[in-house]
Amino acid sequence: MLFLVSNDSPLPQDRGREEPILYKSPTRDDSGRVSVSSPEDAICLLLNDLQGAAELFAQGHNSGRDGAIAAQSAVVEFLMRFQNTNHLRQPLVAVLNALVSLEDGAPLPLLVPRKRKAGRRPSSPANQCDKGLAVATVTRLQECGIDKKGACGMVAKVCRDAGLKPERSGARAGSTPNISGRTVSGWLEKIDQDICRGSLAGQTLDRVLNSRSSTKDTRRLLEGLRVSLEKST
Repeated sequence: MLFLVSNDSPLPQDRGREEPILYKSPTRDDSGRVSVSSPEDAICLLLNDLQGAAELFAQGHNSGRDGAIAAQSAVVEFLMRFQNTNHLRQPLVAVLNALVSLEDGAPLPLLVPRKRKAGRRPSSPANQCDKGLAVATVTRLQECGIDKKGACGMVAKVCRDAGLKPERSGARAGSTPNISGRTVSGWLEKIDQDICRGSLAGQTLDRVLNSRSSTKDTRRLLEGLRVSLEKST
């Protein structure tokens, strides 16, 4: 028996034509129990368990917490099948215990929000990826012959339509900040300064630009970006 796992990619221009990967189900003995006699069997079991966790997460029960706990448990159980992996499991077990503690109403320190220092809130990993995708789309649009200012403006509109918000507060008291072409241009300049690509935004940009897809269809580029951003917001 085979099941499908989508080969997700952060490439906005590839949305809608992702090619699934086939994974084999784990081996079972005559009684129907899962037989794990090789690393391949362990990987098959892991993939099956993660598939179930992903489906549980998609249902959104407890804000997706049940699926997250199931996924963490699957990875921990997978590592337990190999010798000398206790130190590798410890961080995962800590996160798993912290997630379970939320169900008991007594969150462990690992998941207790810390007091933020004064200043701008740091970007989340998802926000960093969004910036990388946006800047990659600007670059693709420029390759289509659109100037930088126009490309940044087009991408900014898609960001606003997708519900993406800037990190800074409004310039005037009570005003609602919006992403502008200037905002996107600032992202581009900041990533350009990240020569060593230490940021997730820079890494996302490189991954997109080094992908096999190089469509010149501007509408498809912008629509792909919109779909990607809406999935992350």
